[in-house]
Amino acid sequence: MDSANANPIELLPDYPVKNRFPEFEPLLRSSRLLALEAPTGSGKTTLLPLLMHYTGLTDKKILVTQPRRMAAKSTAARMSRLLGSPLGGVVGYRVRGEAKVSAKTKIEVVTEGYALALLQADPFLSDYGWVILDEFHERHIDGDLLLAFLRDLRRTLEDEAPGIVAMTATWQGQPRESLEEFPSFSMEGRLFPVEKRLLPGRVPEDLYSRLEDGLRESLLETDGKILIFLPGRRELEEGRRVVRRMVPEAEISLLFGGMELSEQQRVLEYSGSRRQIILATAVAETSLTVEGVGAVVDSGLERLPVYLPGPGLTRLVTRQVSRATAEQRAGRAGRLGPGICYRLWTAGEDRGMVERRDPEIISGELSRARLQMIGTVISTLNDRNCHFDFMK
Repeated sequence: MDSANANPIELLPDYPVKNRFPEFEPLLRSSRLLALEAPTGSGKTTLLPLLMHYTGLTDKKILVTQPRRMAAKSTAARMSRLLGSPLGGVVGYRVRGEAKVSAKTKIEVVTEGYALALLQADPFLSDYGWVILDEFHERHIDGDLLLAFLRDLRRTLEDEAPGIVAMTATWQGQPRESLEEFPSFSMEGRLFPVEKRLLPGRVPEDLYSRLEDGLRESLLETDGKILIFLPGRRELEEGRRVVRRMVPEAEISLLFGGMELSEQQRVLEYSGSRRQIILATAVAETSLTVEGVGAVVDSGLERLPVYLPGPGLTRLVTRQVSRATAEQRAGRAGRLGPGICYRLWTAGEDRGMVERRDPEIISGELSRARLQMIGTVISTLNDRNCHFDFMK
């Protein structure tokens, strides 16, 4: 996009979000609210902020939130590549302990937690014309708290408050009452059909024996990259040993939270001659764009912090994913063409899966959230002598 006469919008990839943008742009301008459902591969994460900026929906900055640091950095890097501009130019990112922004930056990608920190520094987000809440269906405490503050800003400042877009690839059965005042817009993506296969009735209990079975079938029956979902770093390392033993000639890669951006990009942009097998934690479920995946091998497990009210502690717990999350993972095999998802659990185990998980704010530990609320309210009162209604 070096041409001075080029229209940046015309040069963006021809994804569904770009094609359908004229249909929901009037909603953005009239209500400054939108709940957008657009499947994986539709371009919502990378194209929507650029479309909003270049169509002049605001002369202020646009803030895009992601639930994870890796996704925030990857999203900013991908948008910068689409523009042909350096990271930290038109598009930049801010995460805890790291930032890539400049005076030219118009689109900032941050984590939900960092967005809350921005609110404490400036409770009215006066530098931002829009806030885009990506992957809203995950319903983390930080994301829900951020939405509560943004809603109250609209009541307090009215037209001066930032507009809000809550978007997701799928609502995963989440109650829509949480966004009752938001006009909604849904669109089809570019997903191909994905066949889901369960293990036969009598299978080994050991995770890595199941992994061997799923990987063996995926190597024989599919082309393209293979994406393997495992719950955590320990399982990624052991899984890598299993894969290396079975397929020593493959390009074996890991994806997990906390990776350096350069290493993450090396994994996501691999285009060598060897077949790539990627072992990933939940970071690859949604926000990251993993191109060329022909097969998904899903352990059906996730590891995340869970609050235990008895001892009053938060512990990392490994548990079976919900059915909604399993569908999200399977969709990664439908970007290149018709794909297969090898699910490393049986029909009996499948029947026992919960449909979806409750929002974290229902069962999570809320001490940090309470402190965040108090700090932001005090900062607001000191600034303009206002109050937040939801604190009553």
